[in-house]
Amino acid sequence: MRFHCCLVHPPGHSHVAAFIEMIECVHDGLTALGHHVTVAENAWEAEAINVCFGAHHLARMGFPRDQLPRQVIFYNLEPLRSGALWDRPEVVAWFAQAPVWDYSLANAAYRRRQAWPGHWYTLPPSAILSAGPVFTDRIFPIGMCYFTGR
Repeated sequence: MRFHCCLVHPPGHSHVAAFIEMIECVHDGLTALGHHVTVAENAWEAEAINVCFGAHHLARMGFPRDQLPRQVIFYNLEPLRSGALWDRPEVVAWFAQAPVWDYSLANAAYRRRQAWPGHWYTLPPSAILSAGPVFTDRIFPIGMCYFTGR
């Protein structure tokens, strides 16, 4: 399978560098599982499953929702709370279009309270740490089920 990690990087916004370590982790994990993985800033790969980091910036960058690649997974690494970038109708609408991997059980509770639409999958860091080197075998099949129908 082909995967592509896309970092959404608004001009002049240096904070997205915080996502680089997770992008490297996802890249290395998928590569170790035998997949071909590419990485780029602000670019999709049409023939790959795109894992998008910093997707909450897409709306403010003016990226049209109808131009999302056919296969995309949004990876949320931000805390969800009232008034945050994610908590705006135009951003929430983005995440109803594709599965979202999230790191936080608190975020899962917030989404339930807000009745956000979409397919959200939560894997907190404690689960990743307890799984050790096989965490990719546990997290990635969750998102893959969305594409393969399993």
